[in-house]
Amino acid sequence: MNAARTRLWLAGLALVLTACVSPVEEARQKDTAETQVALAQAYLQQDDVRKALPAALKALELDPKNVDAYLTLGRIRHMEGRWDQALEAYQQALALDPKRGETYYLIGVVRYQMKDVPGAIEFLRKALAQPAYLRPQDAHLYLGGILLDQGKMDEALIEFRKAVDVEPEFGPAYNAMGYVLLQQQRPQEAIESLSRAVRFTPTLVAAYQNLGKAYLLVGKKDEARLNFKKVVELAPADAPMAAEARKALADLGGEAAAPAPR
Repeated sequence: MNAARTRLWLAGLALVLTACVSPVEEARQKDTAETQVALAQAYLQQDDVRKALPAALKALELDPKNVDAYLTLGRIRHMEGRWDQALEAYQQALALDPKRGETYYLIGVVRYQMKDVPGAIEFLRKALAQPAYLRPQDAHLYLGGILLDQGKMDEALIEFRKAVDVEPEFGPAYNAMGYVLLQQQRPQEAIESLSRAVRFTPTLVAAYQNLGKAYLLVGKKDEARLNFKKVVELAPADAPMAAEARKALADLGGEAAAPAPR
């Protein structure tokens, strides 16, 4: 089985294990590295890092050269905030398979969180240079976010546009584009981009917030009100974004929903 088919098989197995009443029992029946990786990934889908870790370690015990096991271990350490250990696991995966674009992307993300901006940019660009990288839109979006943090809005916008060129229904990238266009005082273009963001990702709260602001800038108060109401509906009641939306609704003369009681 080649690497691509193996990853597809593991993804399908992880979904099956997630639905099992006892994934641990399933793993005992098939004690292989691949099954342990799938088990760890299933636990990660449930945000259960504590149970995912022993499965990932068991996979590496069974097969010390399993790339997916190192990537899974890296994600676990990443979620724990153990950046050095996450980076070490990702580098092990990279040494075993230097053509895996996903690994360069993950190293870029963890390097940025370790405050290594040049290293992050370097590895994100390396991810994009890998012909077999399945999700280049992720690297374009993250790279654009780094450039935006550095105040390089035009360069960030280029990366966000590349993300939607790769994946035309990638809501987060449309939201990022819309945010930059708002900062550049281009509200009509922002509305076009943000409208796509909420169409393709209807639960993306930040996109409704940005869209409400864009409509305000062009004087369309009714449309702004509708989007701020959507923020109040979707965001946690105590979130700063919800408070901002309630204030905007009050300023617009609309009925601002009160925060939910704790």
